[in-house]
Amino acid sequence: MPDPTGSVALGDLVREDKLLWVYGRDCHHERDVNPANVPRPADTPVPEVGKKMKCSKCGSRAVETKPELYPGGVVAMRLRFRENPPKG
Repeated sequence: MPDPTGSVALGDLVREDKLLWVYGRDCHHERDVNPANVPRPADTPVPEVGKKMKCSKCGSRAVETKPELYPGGVVAMRLRFRENPPKG
């Protein structure tokens, strides 16, 4: 159950089989992480998780976290885009 402020917690993502989207604001690196593997309590609000992380690419602590943004995650979204590029 989400907290009273409406934030989604790590445990919510686990229950809903969703990924945690992680974005390094300094280098624009993004990836999806299994929230069950994040060493934080299940009731930790997703936006707070990024405050305890650092980017695996550049080492910056300017990290943003959100619930899965794309069905199946970033990798699946990119694959779908390559297979079906926009026409125009």
